[in-house]
Amino acid sequence: MCAALLHASDASLLCCAENSDSLDNLEESPSHSRGSAAVQETSDGNDVFSNQQDERDFGDHAGFFQGEGSADYREVLLAMEAKEKDFMPCWEKVDAQGEGMLEHRSRVVTCMQDLCRKLRFGDSTFFAAVNLLDRFLSVHAVKDDLRVLFPLIGIACVSIAAKMAEVHIPSLRSLQALMGPNLPFNAQHIQRTEMGILSSLGWAVNCITPYTVLAYVVKQKCAERPDREGLALAVFQEAVQQLRTSVLGKEYLVRSATESARACVALAFEGALEANAQQRQANDDGAIKRNREGFETGAYPNKRARSPTTPLCSQWLF
Repeated sequence: MCAALLHASDASLLCCAENSDSLDNLEESPSHSRGSAAVQETSDGNDVFSNQQDERDFGDHAGFFQGEGSADYREVLLAMEAKEKDFMPCWEKVDAQGEGMLEHRSRVVTCMQDLCRKLRFGDSTFFAAVNLLDRFLSVHAVKDDLRVLFPLIGIACVSIAAKMAEVHIPSLRSLQALMGPNLPFNAQHIQRTEMGILSSLGWAVNCITPYTVLAYVVKQKCAERPDREGLALAVFQEAVQQLRTSVLGKEYLVRSATESARACVALAFEGALEANAQQRQANDDGAIKRNREGFETGAYPNKRARSPTTPLCSQWLF
């Protein structure tokens, strides 16, 4: 059945010339982090993934938030806003494919997220892969009888994005193994699907996603705060979590990259301010408690110890 699907005329989305070697718009983006998922090949030819811990976390962005660049990041953000429309999916075309399309998309995006987590890929890789998927669905209507190909399309998008953002790229055989034994796809199917996606999107794969602009939006939001460095990192971390959740919904498809980033940053910023206020209150309460205990026990040598019957306030003699 799989072979018939892959070679049917309706499945032309998987077929294109495989001898193209140009990536016209491939540029290095400062927001695209390089991964540390290592793939090793054993003597028997099997790929095994190392257990190397991804130590990037938010360290790169912490340095970015500490920078003193005045208007530079604002200029970059404006440039991204001007260009992001070139990488926006068309929600109307995706929605026109039927009620089940959004559910299928949500399921495959969840699988893509799990795959990126297993491979220790960075967030930039995951969100770029989702962008490729959404834009592909905007130019190709996947018919009901071909939706069995969704896992194949999703894993091909992850593979393409990884080649753009990661240092260590897993082999197609490794990706095939991670798809599980129940899916009748092999490495050649993944490769052909990659080429079909690239051809459909005009090789425009260095895309602008909400994650691409997120750090710049955070820095702009926190620029006037006296505690901007620590606050910005806290806001960024929470905003990433918000993005990971929102990626499954319709709003993620409807909004531009900057709109999605700003919405997540607004929620994260409000939460960070509330958390800071609670922490300050807890610190103040702790200081008051320590002072009170010091006066009661005579821990402060210049103060009289309070007798059991003396009101505490009378011992606050300065």
